[in-house]
Amino acid sequence: GIGLGCAKAFAQLGAKVSICGRREDVLKEAEEAITAVARDQGYADKRVVVRTADVKKPETLADWCAATKETFGGVHCLMANAGANFLAPAAAISPNGFATVVGTVLLGTWNTLHAFFPVLSENERSSVIMMAATNGYTASPLMAHSGAGKAGMLNLTQTLAVEWAPSGIRVNAVAPGPVDTEGATFRLWSDP
Repeated sequence: GIGLGCAKAFAQLGAKVSICGRREDVLKEAEEAITAVARDQGYADKRVVVRTADVKKPETLADWCAATKETFGGVHCLMANAGANFLAPAAAISPNGFATVVGTVLLGTWNTLHAFFPVLSENERSSVIMMAATNGYTASPLMAHSGAGKAGMLNLTQTLAVEWAPSGIRVNAVAPGPVDTEGATFRLWSDP
């Protein structure tokens, strides 16, 4: 929900948008929604690149990066928005459950940034926006895995902001609190 909302906002402002995800049906719906927003603003040319990819698997990101560069001539802004979460007491989270969430949130973010670094660094200036969360700063009861992943993202943001600045890449994080999206409601607030 957050990623699609941001992609539509970028399109509304005239940006060309490239998205990836694991599920083709969801990507198709997102492409249609983003294209409709762009058309409503009077943009008729090719505005959206869509590729299936799993951010936990770096080899799947190369095609997305290459297609984006080929279609748009480069990348000036990258939003790292992959997320995963479910509610469970820490003692009940299996090693696989913990690894899956941290793998998507932190490793998936790293894989995406790593894949796009060469393209981002080709510009005089470019930007990375990390979609962190407030649970990366504070205790996260029932979300130890998510909080750990988001805390890692916040540290990665600070580290890359320093390391990548000489390459002309600004790295910032946005850390919203709970956002009522269809996915969040289903995973986190389905039980009153």
